[in-house]
Amino acid sequence: MKFITIFVLTIFLCCFEIPSQWQTDVRLTNNSAYSSTYYNNSLSVAADGNSVHVVWTDLRDGNNEIYYKRSTNSGTNWGADMRLTSNSSASWNTSLSVSG
Repeated sequence: MKFITIFVLTIFLCCFEIPSQWQTDVRLTNNSAYSSTYYNNSLSVAADGNSVHVVWTDLRDGNNEIYYKRSTNSGTNWGADMRLTSNSSASWNTSLSVSG
């Protein structure tokens, strides 16, 4: 009976189109300097409800500094960049988390 249930579920999932939740790409930085997130992009993005938060490193000021940006409407619109570090040496390895 277990095999039949899995087989029926497989046929059901294959026969119906499941709508995607992915949206088109949105460029978050518009400067010509190099920008990057940490090795695992998931450490640089966090969401809670409709708020989406992103951190990254870029060279726009001639030194690697960490920047932050957020959207309060699920990524449709984004606020201004906020520089989080001001260091004479490079700032790297961005990550963030959100709670409540």
